[in-house]
Amino acid sequence: MDRILQMAGGCRRQLLDSTMLGRSQSASGRRPDKAQPHPGEFIREVYLEPFGLSARQLAVKLGVSPSTLTRVINGSSGVSPEMAVWLSRALGRSPESWLAMQDAYDLWQVRRRVRLDDVEVIRFEVA
Repeated sequence: MDRILQMAGGCRRQLLDSTMLGRSQSASGRRPDKAQPHPGEFIREVYLEPFGLSARQLAVKLGVSPSTLTRVINGSSGVSPEMAVWLSRALGRSPESWLAMQDAYDLWQVRRRVRLDDVEVIRFEVA
């Protein structure tokens, strides 16, 4: 929960603009080697639990089926661009922040499991 609230900047602050980030940070403002929360975990811990809102209630506000939102909250589905726009409208964050959070989570997952030992680096020569 602490890492979620830290990422939320106390609860409602927008994620850092990507143009202000250092090279070693992800769009979420965190280092890429650190665990990244799934957007569904963020929704649950920052919006649903503290305010006593159910997934079904939020789904109605978003205009999506409860099962669709439940899959996002449980982490079995990611945030699509459409869902990012709906979440932005209902919860007040930018669509870009929702997509950046999903990208950071996806990249963190891939970095944990992908082997790069067999990938050869290409050295480009300047003519």
